[in-house]
Amino acid sequence: LGLSSFYLGDFATAEQCFKEVSQKIPLNEVFNNLGAAQSKLHRAEAAENIRRAIEGDGTDPVYHFNFGLVLWKQGQFEQAANHFRMTLQRDPEDQEAKTMLEKAVQKQPASNIAASPKQSGPERLKSNFDESAYRQLKAALKATK
Repeated sequence: LGLSSFYLGDFATAEQCFKEVSQKIPLNEVFNNLGAAQSKLHRAEAAENIRRAIEGDGTDPVYHFNFGLVLWKQGQFEQAANHFRMTLQRDPEDQEAKTMLEKAVQKQPASNIAASPKQSGPERLKSNFDESAYRQLKAALKATK
């Protein structure tokens, strides 16, 4: 439901859906998607949720791209550029990351973005969730208690 709502432009519903899932199944993919929906809504929590995804898997270019986008929107151009560079290290052919890196290096403000959340940026979602890994970890932690 969260993915569908996001793609339909209903970011508030997407945020709520991803928030509910993150409380029950705290996967990196869910935190990324929650942060992406919050980014579309210009919510401050977007950075923290995407940061949680990066902490769980610092090799995923989607997480770095989204974090760079949030930082760029906040005017943190140098930090944003670093995350777009990390995206490009992992996927050198990513044209959108190249464009965003250029904007960050040029310190092009996000205020040039249209006011509509649908136009506010190219946030990326994860559609595959590795719930089995989470459940295995949860069972292992429970067994050690």
